[in-house]
Amino acid sequence: MSKKVKIALAVPLVRVADVDFNILQIENLIKEATKEQAKVIAFPELSITGATCGDLFLHTLLVEKAEQGLKILLENTKSLDIVALVGLPLRADNGKLYNVVVVFQKGKILGIVPKTILLDKENRWFSKLALTDYEPIGCLNHKFTFSEGDFNLSCFNFSVGIGKILSKDTDILFKITALPTTIDIDQIFVLEHTSAPLVELSSGFGESSTDGAFCGEVTISRDGKVLLNKMLASTKNEILITEIDIEKSISTNEKPQCKTEKLEEILEKKIKRFPFVDEHNLHSQCEKSLNIQHFGLATRLNRIGCKKVVIGISGGLDSTLALLVCVRAFDFLNFDRKGIIAITMPGFGTTGRTYKNALDLIKSLGVTLKEIDIKQACLQHFNDIEHDENIHDVTYENSQARERTQILMDIANKENGLVIGTGDMSELALGWATYNGDQMSMYGVNAGLPKTFIQPLVKHVAEKSNEDLRRILLDIVDTPISPELTPADDKGNIKQKTEDLVGPYELHDFFLYYFLFYRLTPKTILKFALIAFEGRYDTLEIKKWLRTFIYRFFSQQYKRSCMPDGPKVFNLSLSPRGDLSLPSDAYFDLWLNDL
Repeated sequence: MSKKVKIALAVPLVRVADVDFNILQIENLIKEATKEQAKVIAFPELSITGATCGDLFLHTLLVEKAEQGLKILLENTKSLDIVALVGLPLRADNGKLYNVVVVFQKGKILGIVPKTILLDKENRWFSKLALTDYEPIGCLNHKFTFSEGDFNLSCFNFSVGIGKILSKDTDILFKITALPTTIDIDQIFVLEHTSAPLVELSSGFGESSTDGAFCGEVTISRDGKVLLNKMLASTKNEILITEIDIEKSISTNEKPQCKTEKLEEILEKKIKRFPFVDEHNLHSQCEKSLNIQHFGLATRLNRIGCKKVVIGISGGLDSTLALLVCVRAFDFLNFDRKGIIAITMPGFGTTGRTYKNALDLIKSLGVTLKEIDIKQACLQHFNDIEHDENIHDVTYENSQARERTQILMDIANKENGLVIGTGDMSELALGWATYNGDQMSMYGVNAGLPKTFIQPLVKHVAEKSNEDLRRILLDIVDTPISPELTPADDKGNIKQKTEDLVGPYELHDFFLYYFLFYRLTPKTILKFALIAFEGRYDTLEIKKWLRTFIYRFFSQQYKRSCMPDGPKVFNLSLSPRGDLSLPSDAYFDLWLNDL
């Protein structure tokens, strides 16, 4: 016979560093959950201040305000029987700052649970507390001892952890986090295997979208199986009331055994030609990606009070996806699509096919169309800098890219809008972007996506679209990838093909995956690539493009060091503020010699 407990998972609308606002949202949600007769309500990590405060956590003013906010929250909920789990930064008597979850009921603190395992960047702000190093701390004029996270109520028990939860003999495990929503591409690590229901909760709308999108993802699992997964993505407070069966599991599933194999041996059994694409769950993967992208953009627009964006549309794959994301963000925010100013800027290499697709796409989506021919402006610029227009070198090409960026930026100023970047992660990895040209924007919605995932993603949108839009999108997918910066051939077709110059993206994305995510040696990556692309590329071809990848990845870091904000989609990114800390002056001989 089952025994159920009603709990509430709350994702409040957050204002980063605005404690008064956040406390009000938390209080309202606690009262709402009480009306629904929930026994426990859980909030995301650092919910009182917002989790993305960064170095603001080093400011005494914010930390003291957070403690004052907690005091107000306790006072205003002292008549409520519900148990609440709320996160904040807390300064101890020893001067150290801790990331904690305070568990309270009827205005009384039941326990304070510290975060014991910190991410690298969190060590800058918070102190790490070992499980064996608990000490009394001062809080609200009282002394408390840090809790290990176990709480016993009259009708059930539960355990709380921040970022990570140890498997314990309890009725419910609460894992409180504040991580951006991502698509997990890790092929090795499995879902935490617990016999008790595991409830995971993360932050939502309002957290900074500098390098990620916070979609308020909640997950309930048991015995390694997901029972519920939902994104509480909204511009208002969200709460999920659910009942959890706390009867002990009678599952006969065996827990995963510790793997004694080497990483390389494990990976070799799971090699995929397209490691970023989950063919078995492609629909859900695509929808999650689009949600992350549009949610990140919507967060930024909402925060700065902006209802216009400016985007360059070439008729190519990346700008097409970026425009689709803009449309989703505007629809999500109930903004007029006419606030999306889509500009096509034909130049010396623009072909009839991409030009027509750009116009048709813009018109079909009901956004504002502008057409600005850049040829005369570039010719004038060539004259100014004394460059022969017949010499189609890097100056010839990059002048066009920078002219387009100048147009976008200036129109954004004129319209009080935001320039949306269209470049993707594969291009960023290779540095295949003009510095201060297409490399620059005010928010890059594709920055977290590899090229090999963008094609199936646009196809996914096409399948859900009306007949006219579907036709346009599918033709764009079939168009050769090109910056179109040099004149077309005699028949008006694209002559400058990106993959002829820097190599096949399917190879580069494969290299990027194993180089960045697993940090494998080039020799091992070559071995894996020969298996994945057997019959498609020979050893010399793969080695040639792997050398190109290594050279460009290292030498083009300076372009990534100043890359614009944009949400990561997979659980790795190239942002210097987030996942990748790489010097622009590193030598790559060691990696080339490994081949």
